[in-house]
Amino acid sequence: MRIVIVTNGNFFARLILARLFRERAKDIAGIVVVTGIKAGKSRFKSLLEITRQSGLRHLAYKASTYIVFAIANLLYPRRAFFVPNLAKNFSRPVIYASQVNDRNVVAQVKEWKPDLLVSVSCPQLIQAELLAVPRICPINIHSSLLPSYSGLSPYFWVLANGEKSTGTTVHIMGKGFDSGKILIQKEADISRNETVFSLFMKLSNLGSDALAESVSGIANCEPKEQDLSQSSYFSWPTLSAVKSLYRNGHRFVKFHDYVQAIKWDMDLETDAATYKRQGPR
Repeated sequence: MRIVIVTNGNFFARLILARLFRERAKDIAGIVVVTGIKAGKSRFKSLLEITRQSGLRHLAYKASTYIVFAIANLLYPRRAFFVPNLAKNFSRPVIYASQVNDRNVVAQVKEWKPDLLVSVSCPQLIQAELLAVPRICPINIHSSLLPSYSGLSPYFWVLANGEKSTGTTVHIMGKGFDSGKILIQKEADISRNETVFSLFMKLSNLGSDALAESVSGIANCEPKEQDLSQSSYFSWPTLSAVKSLYRNGHRFVKFHDYVQAIKWDMDLETDAATYKRQGPR
């Protein structure tokens, strides 16, 4: 099976992809890292618009998370805190694009001849031309129990709304965000002292298993329709929602979260070295 991954390449995407790389690195034909945030807009303009909507605390969280793992990546380069580093460790090809639906991206993905297109935290809506490329189907992983909390930052919104549980969903991709038949879902409890970071990390590790299991069982899976009458959609956090997050006793991140994250999954470095030494199996 040939797999092409489309992702923003961040730390959480790396967590989600860990098991897939561990078990099927030889099947990964290529990775597209999407550097743009909003389709058709520069990164600066996108960040400005998001900050106006979500506020400085949200911006500080996003910035500090990126900085922490950028520094960690410099200090421990073999640990691979981002997807491109993970791909390098497993000798998988990577291309970068600001717009996921760019014709050059479509052309490269076609050249890779994928059976599966796997979307992991892709920041932009993938259009029909790219969705039609894989021989079997395109699939996406989303950090909520769809059809609830479709859209952006579901791990933030469940905390802001006082939910007690959530989960992760792997589904076949449709025309809209987070639409399409469900392949697998896994549930997770939300603890009282959960942060946005710790919940996303929990869901990413849960999602790593869900994604790997979905890929392995794709031929024998019986996808189920989403009940879209029960769907809810959320965009970027709002200032009022950030206040609700704090009022509910949660935070964006605590220092302890970063310490735990940097220590996580240290065995993957050994797995990558073994893969390089033995070659594709």
